[in-house]
Amino acid sequence: MPTARESPFVGRVRELRGLEDAFEDACHGRGGMQILLGEPGVGKTRLANALVEHARAHDARVVETRGWAHAGPAYWPWVEIVRALSADLGGEALRRELRSAADQLLRLVPELGARLPGAQAPALEPGDDEIARFALFDALAALLRARSVRDPVVIAIDDLQVVDTASLVALDFISRILSDVAVLIVATMHEHTIERSPEAEVALQNIGRAGRRPPLASSMRQSSWVWSRRSPERSASTASAMASSGTR
Repeated sequence: MPTARESPFVGRVRELRGLEDAFEDACHGRGGMQILLGEPGVGKTRLANALVEHARAHDARVVETRGWAHAGPAYWPWVEIVRALSADLGGEALRRELRSAADQLLRLVPELGARLPGAQAPALEPGDDEIARFALFDALAALLRARSVRDPVVIAIDDLQVVDTASLVALDFISRILSDVAVLIVATMHEHTIERSPEAEVALQNIGRAGRRPPLASSMRQSSWVWSRRSPERSASTASAMASSGTR
């Protein structure tokens, strides 16, 4: 399949080239997080789809998911990610690659228990919420590491601004471990977002701080940015903070 260097992607050649470079970095174990931020209709999803096609053409494992606001249950994007990344693994292989962490994934995808030897869903005790949550996040990180050993993994998340809070907090955790794994996460986000809880706002800001800056053009249009760096100060609008960060 032609790359951005070989075929016209009208108005977005430089941006797609930057995403392809980020994918190349991920292929060499230097993963990262990219957020395509802008007004509806400026081409964020089209750009993300072009990167997805490029990744598939280069034998990456690709998972596509999206935010559903209040229409989906907590952790729904991660449910889809776990299902996709474990679909071609038998239970014994899953146990071998993840060990006890595989049991944590039963909290999101209970049907894994039917093929996982010695499956035992974690018992949640009162007062253990934070410990249980981070045990789950650690299991998600272990799954990404295990599944990206042979082939790079690309995760595309559409409408990040309406991803549920629990999933954002998990993404915050995951975004911090990407620098030494073959995983690239690309998310689209509207520039004008709905009001979010303080926990969601903090998670979105932390996701930005965990990003690294690949050689990307600073703007797709006047109102749209490819963003991959921190926002130095809090703002009433998370998206505005992200946009101002991306134009540095």
